[in-house]
Amino acid sequence: MNLGLRGKVAVVTGAGSGIGLAVCRMLVEEGARVVAGDIAIDDLKSLADAGTLVGVEVDLGTSKGPGSLILRAKNEFDGIDILINCVGVGPVRGGFNDITDDDLQKTMDINFMSMLRACRAVLPEMVAKGGGVIVSVASDAGRMPDPFFVDYSLSKAAMLMFSKTISIEFGPKGVRSNIVSPGPIRTPMWDRPGGFADILADQYGVDRETAVHLFATEQRRLPLGRLGTPEEVAALCVFLASERPGFATGSDFAINGGSIPVV
Repeated sequence: MNLGLRGKVAVVTGAGSGIGLAVCRMLVEEGARVVAGDIAIDDLKSLADAGTLVGVEVDLGTSKGPGSLILRAKNEFDGIDILINCVGVGPVRGGFNDITDDDLQKTMDINFMSMLRACRAVLPEMVAKGGGVIVSVASDAGRMPDPFFVDYSLSKAAMLMFSKTISIEFGPKGVRSNIVSPGPIRTPMWDRPGGFADILADQYGVDRETAVHLFATEQRRLPLGRLGTPEEVAALCVFLASERPGFATGSDFAINGGSIPVV
């Protein structure tokens, strides 16, 4: 499908792996010009070599990181059409009492404040240009409390509220803001050493792949019987970044394999 993104300028946070990397690949395939930021950008090299993507090494969990990424995009290209907020961390906790103030602050800075700061930096540019699109990747955890992901869930719930708020204020100025809320997605957070797959394997006493299957089918009881892929989430993000769904704003689009079995 031609989404009409050729020549558009997109900024992607958390672009170095997982959903963010998949978003960058799809935007480049659609002909967009991309400024991609992350703390590690090695996996972006092949896209950058193609000449349509600029990789920026930046710590998006700092107060100045998101703004510096937006500034780089402004300097590289004439205006910014799209912002896709993908950066995030999902630490597993033993429960509420295991979370320190520093733990909470770090999770909020990376997951929520990076979104807020990037939006603060890009919104004046979009308004001056006459419009733009913001897509932010939250999680089904934003609506589904989990004692093992307390700070993660809080940060994602905050993203839902913030996206809705700016959609109301900036919609009349031509800016749309939507949330994509994935369920369990097989990102590097699952497969890195000590990641979710290893944790589940230890809990179940089985190998990693069996543990992931048991999680999907027995623990979460996903109707599709599997985890999602970064590419599936990225496809929704890029579609929402286009003008095809031009009447969509202030919405939360679930892509969770049926992980929340309620209306």
